[in-house]
Amino acid sequence: MVHCVDSFANPAVTIARTFSNTFAGIRPQDVLPFVIAQLIGALVAVYVCRWLLAEPAGVTANRSPAE
Repeated sequence: MVHCVDSFANPAVTIARTFSNTFAGIRPQDVLPFVIAQLIGALVAVYVCRWLLAEPAGVTANRSPAE
């Protein structure tokens, strides 16, 4: 079972921690689930930001008449 640790900020750090010999190291068999979870989290964040920053339906941006 993979334990969630919030100190692994991105896949590169996760992979680097695999080669470290510290208490914050990560077992090689846990790298793939961590990286997959991080990528899924990134995709969810992108869609949430797009949703939050989207213009309401029916509203158009101010455009000059030349466009």
